[in-house]
Amino acid sequence: MRLQVVPCVNGSLVINDSYNANPESMRAGLQAMRDLAANHRRGLVLGDMLELGEFATAEHVALGASAANLQPDWLVAVGSHAGDVLQGAVEAGMGANAVVAVDNAEAALIAATELMSPGDVVLVKASRAVALEKVAEGLIAAAGGVQP
Repeated sequence: MRLQVVPCVNGSLVINDSYNANPESMRAGLQAMRDLAANHRRGLVLGDMLELGEFATAEHVALGASAANLQPDWLVAVGSHAGDVLQGAVEAGMGANAVVAVDNAEAALIAATELMSPGDVVLVKASRAVALEKVAEGLIAAAGGVQP
């Protein structure tokens, strides 16, 4: 799904952008989050950006730093580069207790559900192969479903 904003019953917004990810689209997703989250708690579920070759590690560390600059309340990093995202976020000043690194979408959903509070604005973004649409769907369900 590409940048689908879903208002939930509990007042949360889930921004589902789980279809594709590269450094430029990640920056755009973070900017959309900044614009939509104004005075709300912010949560991020960010998965691997694939097909970056030799630049993968550096780009994921940079993603973590960019995410930290958004000042989110929590961040779940997902996939084989989750540790790189975590490293970048912590080096940019995000508290280590607010960042979780997990291997897959199932673990990401568990972690994000535990961290999410009513009224949070949550961006879910990764390359399609990471399957984070499962996380977006699960968070929407945990937030009481789509607001009528």
